[in-house]
Amino acid sequence: MKGAAGAYSGAFPVTPEMIEASAVLGAEICAWKRIDPRGYYKKASPFTGIMQTIPNVADHSRYAQLDGYGADRWDVGNYFVQTNKRLLQHYDALKAGTVQFRFKALMK
Repeated sequence: MKGAAGAYSGAFPVTPEMIEASAVLGAEICAWKRIDPRGYYKKASPFTGIMQTIPNVADHSRYAQLDGYGADRWDVGNYFVQTNKRLLQHYDALKAGTVQFRFKALMK
C-alpha cells in the first residue's frame, strides 16, 4: 500500500481484533515501563540534526515525516488514530485498576 490515505486491504487485511490487540499491548507496555502515552520527548533528527518534539507513541510514518523523508510512508496509516484512541482508553483503565494486564507474561 502506497500513501497515507489508504488502508491495507491485501491478502491479510487488518481486522478489528488486530487493532484491539495492538492497542492493548501498546497500553500495557506504556503502563509497565511507566511511559506516558500522551507525553512527548525531544530528540535530534539523525538526518538534519534539528531538535524535534516527538510523541511517546508514534508510528514509523511520524518519524519519517519529522525527518523529512517518506511522504509515501504510511506504516499503520489510517489505523493509527483508532488504535491510539483505544490504547489510551486501555491505559487509563489499567491505571485506574478497572482492567488487568492481558500480556503480563510478555513484560517480564
